[in-house]
Amino acid sequence: MEIELKLLIDPLDVAALRDHPQLKLHAIEQPRIEELVSTYFDTPAFTLRENGAGLRVRENKGAYIQTFKTAGKTAQAGLHQRPEWETPVKENVPDLALLRREIGPNEKWADLLQADSLANRLQPLFTTRFRRTIWLLRLPAGDEVEFALDEGVIEHEEKSAPISEIELELKSGKPEHLFDFALALMETIPLRIGQASKAERGYALWPEQTVEPSPPAKLRLRSNLTIEQGFRRIADHCLTQMHEHMGSVLRGDSVESLHQMRVGLRRLRTCEKIFREVIPFPEQIRNELAWLAGELGIARNWDVLAGTTLPAIATDADLSILIGKASDIAQQKRLEASEVMNSLRAARLYLKLSAWLIGARWRQGMHGQEKKMGTASLSRFAQRALAHDQRMFEKSARHLKHADAARRHHARVAGKRARYGTEFFQSLYRKRNVQAYSKALAGLQEELGALNDAVTADILLKELSHRTDMLPELAEQAGFARGYIHAELQNKLANMAVLHKHIAGLKLPLLKKSARR
Repeated sequence: MEIELKLLIDPLDVAALRDHPQLKLHAIEQPRIEELVSTYFDTPAFTLRENGAGLRVRENKGAYIQTFKTAGKTAQAGLHQRPEWETPVKENVPDLALLRREIGPNEKWADLLQADSLANRLQPLFTTRFRRTIWLLRLPAGDEVEFALDEGVIEHEEKSAPISEIELELKSGKPEHLFDFALALMETIPLRIGQASKAERGYALWPEQTVEPSPPAKLRLRSNLTIEQGFRRIADHCLTQMHEHMGSVLRGDSVESLHQMRVGLRRLRTCEKIFREVIPFPEQIRNELAWLAGELGIARNWDVLAGTTLPAIATDADLSILIGKASDIAQQKRLEASEVMNSLRAARLYLKLSAWLIGARWRQGMHGQEKKMGTASLSRFAQRALAHDQRMFEKSARHLKHADAARRHHARVAGKRARYGTEFFQSLYRKRNVQAYSKALAGLQEELGALNDAVTADILLKELSHRTDMLPELAEQAGFARGYIHAELQNKLANMAVLHKHIAGLKLPLLKKSARR
């Protein structure tokens, strides 16, 4: 099982990295240099990639090694954890029979490699050529780490992409210390989080290689978990959702990935609020998460305006110029969100948060509370937390008909917390009851979200109207849209009394019998 952390480095900073005091301090031998050429194989239909696997043959000093990697466990807090098998081969061609013997007959991957349709259709897809400088490190706590600096290029026909990255592979020790070492390097060198593997970047050189983002798999918790165990699984589930969409957000090329990234971030902040009394996040991390949410929210607001709000109005009027302008701004805001995610500030936040979660560092200074968290029932905690969140939602939703935008937003946030909390703990409850409860919360959340989107759209259109380059046609369409949105908002506000009645009628689902023991 390979466990590694990938970081990106500007080629202009490589010289400083090679001379970095941290490498000199912890290296246990002189660095060695390898010139590596790897050819990646798959079928024209990308059978291996579609099954979460990758196959390459790497040449080093005239010798060939084939490597088969699989998706394995989902990356945890930015760490890539992948099973891999390696065998020598005679030439730059995979030997599937040899791989099957290495993997063993009981692995599902052996069945995939056995298929004639795979063996007969394999072809070289792209090549990586890079120089690898390797330092073997022993960190202060005794962890052994292989630190590799890769410099080179990925090639497919006439297309190419540069390689300038660092891989920290844990040979023995604690994973959180990889993050600590990366943060120490970042005191003087501006590193970035590397989300995509060389294989993923190589596939991206092929035309029409867009993979639609998807929501995370459902979180399943056992009824016998402790509070601490539940917290770790929920927090990691949220961070994994963020990590899986980070690549597209970094490129600025996907509206849906930005949305899923923000959802993962909101869920993580909701997790922090739910568990705050027993497992508080460090204040600095909590503040930085709020900063990141605000930065990414700007792009999402323009995406909603250009992609949802204005097209809905356009069924009654020609808003083509306005939609085009809003779409251009939304694209620019996505690029700005990409720059935020590529920033040193965001990278430091990600590393500090990951180290804190993987290392369970909330235990430091907790004394007797640590023992309580390790034995107290997650099920009972969940019941109390959901009951509290429902009460807060009901309280914030009072007098919605006459509430201003700020109070409606407050109610929406409270509803979102209740909804996400229910999703976190849903596997602890009777399925039929919790599904009805979650559906009701989602419907209420949608109604409050539509109100918030209307208010936000009016603010953005007002901002657009004040631009100095505003054309008369654009100003006319923006004015019409604002009037339309205002009328719709008044209609929705008239139904607030009914909405509050539904909120007050929510019934908390019952825990499973096994969870109440």
